Amino acid sequence: MYCEILMDFKNNVIRFDTIDSTNRFLVSEALQGAPEGTVCVADYQTSGKGRADRIWESPPAGGLLCSVLFRPDIAVSSFYVIPTVVSLAILDALEKVESVLCGIKWPNDIVYGGKKLGGLLSEVVTPGVKSGNVNSALVVGFGINCFWPAGFKAAIDPGIALLPTTLEEITTRVPDKNILLEHILDGIRERYENFLFHWSAASVRSEQTGRDFPRNSAGAEEDASLSSAAGAIAEEYRSRCVTVGQDVRVHFRDGIVKGHASDIDRYGRLLVETEGQTVAVDAADVVHLRSDH
Repeated sequence: MYCEILMDFKNNVIRFDTIDSTNRFLVSEALQGAPEGTVCVADYQTSGKGRADRIWESPPAGGLLCSVLFRPDIAVSSFYVIPTVVSLAILDALEKVESVLCGIKWPNDIVYGGKKLGGLLSEVVTPGVKSGNVNSALVVGFGINCFWPAGFKAAIDPGIALLPTTLEEITTRVPDKNILLEHILDGIRERYENFLFHWSAASVRSEQTGRDFPRNSAGAEEDASLSSAAGAIAEEYRSRCVTVGQDVRVHFRDGIVKGHASDIDRYGRLLVETEGQTVAVDAADVVHLRSDH
């Protein structure tokens, strides 16, 4: 079981005016044994990371750029739950602080009105044999477009990426990034603590009943308590995911598949119905073919 007293994700915030990448910094800190709850925030990134080795672009002071370090005492294969916790906390904060009701475009885009307001990138940190007692960790980075100067244009992949938007464009006012960050970190702590509490309680019940653990998608045993604790999070993510119900084009590394996004499974994979079969997508670029959202 993880420690009963959790980091509050606000007592160890490291701030930079400029850095190459908040994720890169925290991955390095994690390998040196940095504690859970360490947060890195920057006003500008010279080499910000996006998904699939893309660059995350934001003008100086124009975005909320942040990475958070987690050390959950669960199998690395189950770390997929944590980015979902972060994305839902971001949605909560945007609605509470800015009165902006956003959704999630699978797997990691924060969207409003069919445009991209932000995104997440997760990196597993696996220590080497010389790292002593440092356990595996997870760094979850996120960026939110706050306000961009006139004339700034971020490079996007035509035909794949959504057009960007900013909070200033949506609300006609410049947001207070510190207040927004505070609410996001509060939300992360609350949701993460709730997840670990229910995981712990379900784990006790599993031990008492002696039930066998179910098998995950790779055929390995999955902790039944984790499955139970993650269920509510997965259901809420599904309800906020604007990709479900869309006709989509899925860009894999070795080809393209068109179909209907019907659901998201318990492992966070997008289920796409195509040519009479269901394809479970765990890593790909997804394009919405309808403009309902």
